[in-house]
Amino acid sequence: MRIDFLSSGLTFKIHQENLNSIKIERHRLYEEMIQDIYYTVGNVTDSVRCWTDENERYDLHKKGDIILSPFDLTYSTAEYKKKVILTLAMNLEERGYSDVLKTAYLESLQELEKAIVSTDYEIEYDPVIATENFLKLLNVRLKNPEGTFIEKLCEYVKTTHSLLKKDFLILINCAAYLRKDEYAVLEEFAKTEGVTILVFDTREYDDSLDEICEKHIVDNDLCELYL
Repeated sequence: MRIDFLSSGLTFKIHQENLNSIKIERHRLYEEMIQDIYYTVGNVTDSVRCWTDENERYDLHKKGDIILSPFDLTYSTAEYKKKVILTLAMNLEERGYSDVLKTAYLESLQELEKAIVSTDYEIEYDPVIATENFLKLLNVRLKNPEGTFIEKLCEYVKTTHSLLKKDFLILINCAAYLRKDEYAVLEEFAKTEGVTILVFDTREYDDSLDEICEKHIVDNDLCELYL
């Protein structure tokens, strides 16, 4: 796999379903590259492009996700709620729950009609309710991950991969939340879950990822080192 940063002209080899690392020592360049990849994943620009080993375009907007801090490890977007409600609704339909729901709903309508008669207002309502709408009324949602950063990260990635089919995770400046020994856990998780993880930061070189994954380092002289 290959990732191209069009603005800077830099290209990096990425190992799919594994842990990868890119370190940019020049801070201004790092800021520009972070903005490029952030807006590409957000579908605002197309300044970073990914290619598979078969030289096919890999859609970062659809399959990529960015984590900047522990506060990003939540399921707060409407995309998660919509998907989990649809998944549960299909499961309930397959189990014949829709018939149970219809019976309960008809009983509720009867009581509603009685209440309407006793008012002085013209009232209307939807006589049919879909299973999805019923789940929305119950405020069904995913529970946010709990635990340490690595625990929450693995749970978040696993859920996001399963529900939204996103399999390219980009960790930006998250080294402060990870112990050195947890990178090995992250590498094993990437292989087991079948996701690609890219650690992207601007810290000075350290040995946290030594013997775990191959690293790309772009130093202050714009020389690219591949370790």
